[in-house]
Amino acid sequence: MRREADAATVQRLMRGYLDEISRTDISRVNGVDRNPSGVRRLLASLARNTAAEAGASTLAADTADPAGAASALAGLVCCGIEAAIA
Repeated sequence: MRREADAATVQRLMRGYLDEISRTDISRVNGVDRNPSGVRRLLASLARNTAAEAGASTLAADTADPAGAASALAGLVCCGIEAAIA
């Protein structure tokens, strides 16, 4: 018998999955350690901007450290995005 999960359970599972991606899987791509909180901010920014065209500056602003300092991740991601679309 199949049991439907409620919205809260699905959200909890998805947050856990995204946390795991942020913590481990992203670094496996090229062996470079990334700041998990910066990766989470980038994923949130990408999710927010799926229905709109977001430029590198938007993603960089969204992934900036909450204290106001731009994250190293933002610079790397923006450079990669610009190189990919150039």
